[in-house]
Amino acid sequence: MAATALFRVPNAVTTTTVVRNDGSSFVGGPVVVPPERVVLASDGAGQTHRISVRLQPADLASAGLVAVRVRLTGHGDQPDRDEAFFVAGDPAVKVVALVQPDDGAFTYSYQVEGYTTAGLPRAGVAGETGDQKLLIPLP
Repeated sequence: MAATALFRVPNAVTTTTVVRNDGSSFVGGPVVVPPERVVLASDGAGQTHRISVRLQPADLASAGLVAVRVRLTGHGDQPDRDEAFFVAGDPAVKVVALVQPDDGAFTYSYQVEGYTTAGLPRAGVAGETGDQKLLIPLP
């Protein structure tokens, strides 16, 4: 388990928010944490890998696109997934995170899909890598 926070705070109140793959979410009610308890937040079992995703070139309009989605999927029995979404006017580098079990080298697959000004999807590159910096050509 990759712990990212461990704290003991008197009168702490926590809430849990779950964001599903379809974008919908669930927000749990507030829970008061007794002072003798410890709150442990985790990214999941394994090691968290942060990946910087950059478009090259970053000008979506020149390619007739209004948005680009990059889907990343880890490997294993229950692979972790994340995505970076770029829109015209916001081509900044996006940072995503994938958790992978500690055994073996870190690798992931990726798929790129652009969306035209008519709202139609346009397939882009797909591949596998272990790079922490992913440079993506426009579809």
